[in-house]
Amino acid sequence: MTVDQLLFGYDDGHGLLAGSRTLSPPQLREVLPHTDASFERPDERELVGIWIPSLDGYLLARIWAAPERPRAGAVWAHALLLGAQQLRTRNLGNLLALLRRPTDERLEGYAERLVWRRSPAPTLGAAALTRAIVWTALDTANRPGVVLWDQPPDAEGALVALLAALPPEAREQLSFRTRARARVGAPSYRLQVASSLSGARGAPDERVCDARKPPPATPPAWTTLLEDSPAAARLRDFVQRYGSEHARTGAHVAALVAIACLLDLGAEPHRVVRRLLQAFPRLDEVPELRRSLLGPAERADDLWQIDEETRLALLCGHPTHFDIVGLELEQRISGLARSHPEAALRIVERARWPSRPAAA
Repeated sequence: MTVDQLLFGYDDGHGLLAGSRTLSPPQLREVLPHTDASFERPDERELVGIWIPSLDGYLLARIWAAPERPRAGAVWAHALLLGAQQLRTRNLGNLLALLRRPTDERLEGYAERLVWRRSPAPTLGAAALTRAIVWTALDTANRPGVVLWDQPPDAEGALVALLAALPPEAREQLSFRTRARARVGAPSYRLQVASSLSGARGAPDERVCDARKPPPATPPAWTTLLEDSPAAARLRDFVQRYGSEHARTGAHVAALVAIACLLDLGAEPHRVVRRLLQAFPRLDEVPELRRSLLGPAERADDLWQIDEETRLALLCGHPTHFDIVGLELEQRISGLARSHPEAALRIVERARWPSRPAAA
């Protein structure tokens, strides 16, 4: 597979110097702010990831200071542009290896599409940083947030790994930037990783998480999403399987990983269903997960082991939140009534079913 690349830098102003595709003036205006930076030290760099609507693609760019250029404050920015289908279908963990800083003035190799090969995934960095990134990016209130860390470039691997771990529909919504100083109060990105803050503080619609300090509360179990462990791998598989079409926000993904953790812990069934309905109240959302949880027990997968009576009782308790026709509620109650009439009667009475099935 190949991927488009763009190189930005100083040429009578910050602009596009080379690339495998041309950009129109409106597209350039949308992209340029995400490829420019103001550095205090020559060894600084930033990583940016954001969906660009006018390009129908996701921009992943690394920005470096360019002290060798003729203008003070000039920068280099090498960007990859992933098409919508590439963003949805590809393992993204090896993209960072494609980003490279120019080594001379010839700018060779930036005008053709890059070959995108499988390569080792980047390291994630410290566990405290990685968990803070997951916790902040998947904020249940969908607030933008800042993670504080002394060396923001340490977050690059975790940010791209998180993008890859998200279900396809949610990837477009994750925008991030590493920088020395985060701009609080008017964020252009869902998540910033920075060593310090600037701007107004304490905005109610923005979250700040200082990963250098012990967390103020115990992080949720699902913040281990990116770890290299069997439990974390199960969380990622769960998110991809059940969230591929309907998980579109960080809050949706947080709900899915929370449900997966509840199932792992053997939580009471009503707790699992309540968490599902809080995040996905419509009966047409995450239909496969709804079927896996409350479909017929004899066709159940390995999500949990609950009997048919419990499944039917939960369905009867939430008739407007589940497709009771597609899940064959009445037929299943009638079937239960033939083998366990007392159980079927308990379900009907508990739910105050408006018209009791004849077999019950």
